[in-house]
Amino acid sequence: MVVYNILDKEVAPAEWHKEACIMGIGAWLEHFQIPCHPIRFSYVVRSSVRPFAPLLDPSWRYSYDNIADEAGRGPVLGPMVYGVACCPLSMEGDLKKRAFADSKVLTAQQRDDLFKELEEDSRMCCFVDEISATTISQNMLAPDKVSLNVLALNSTIGLIQKALDSGIELQHIFVDTLGKPEAHKDRLSRAFPGIKFTVCPKADSIYPIVSAASIAAKVSRDRVVDAISLGENRGSGYPSDPATKAWLAANLDPLFGFDSSVRFSWGTVDRILDEGGIQVRWECDDDVKENRLRFKRPAKRFSYFSSRRLAKRASL
Repeated sequence: MVVYNILDKEVAPAEWHKEACIMGIGAWLEHFQIPCHPIRFSYVVRSSVRPFAPLLDPSWRYSYDNIADEAGRGPVLGPMVYGVACCPLSMEGDLKKRAFADSKVLTAQQRDDLFKELEEDSRMCCFVDEISATTISQNMLAPDKVSLNVLALNSTIGLIQKALDSGIELQHIFVDTLGKPEAHKDRLSRAFPGIKFTVCPKADSIYPIVSAASIAAKVSRDRVVDAISLGENRGSGYPSDPATKAWLAANLDPLFGFDSSVRFSWGTVDRILDEGGIQVRWECDDDVKENRLRFKRPAKRFSYFSSRRLAKRASL
């Protein structure tokens, strides 16, 4: 299930989130008569079925957690979603008999059916982290830029911690790699010592449980994109999609650009704003550029002065 941002509500009451976990997002929105709007913040959300099963079932003490590769890393529209799926180690053989596969090779209907199967299985649990387009833009365009890889790593660590905080004792975690497998494994092992990690490329094509998490992420993203599209044809959200290109061209506001479902940090958007937007010049930007141009490395001090801790007082 997915939780969306609520317009004019910076933080939704805790009981709303609790109800959303039990009812599912569609019934939840209808119950509170709340319109759906593009998400402006990021969420970590738990699957709606049997939310406290891991705390009641002793077999979860022997569980493994699997992080799928993200859904929506490349699109210019909508959030990037990471997902995890957890199940007891004893289910490994059963999972291999199911139709879980890389979400990208499945049809939308197949993903929906498998996601429903995942939700209804009392032995399994999934979490998704929706990193909104606003969060991505704010981090990538900040003075101290945060790359998409860092956001992805933080999301992975956050989801693992969320599973641990829920009472699931993780023993083995399968991860689709982010960058070089060994380096990614070292980062995760330092964050969670004592847990075994298997990190490799295309893990969602190799391990069924990783495929399950990939499906959870993909279905969650698709539902968010459908909700924020408001009936419009925005295409897949990828910059190369003709429908996405057409929507961006038709919905550009010359002054404000686009709504919060668009990633302003993408080069595609930058080019559209340069060509069709009103050019705004900020003096502070000029100051920053000027300072960068004038920046020089400080001259190396001779050891005679540094060893005697002699400070420069004036220039002749």
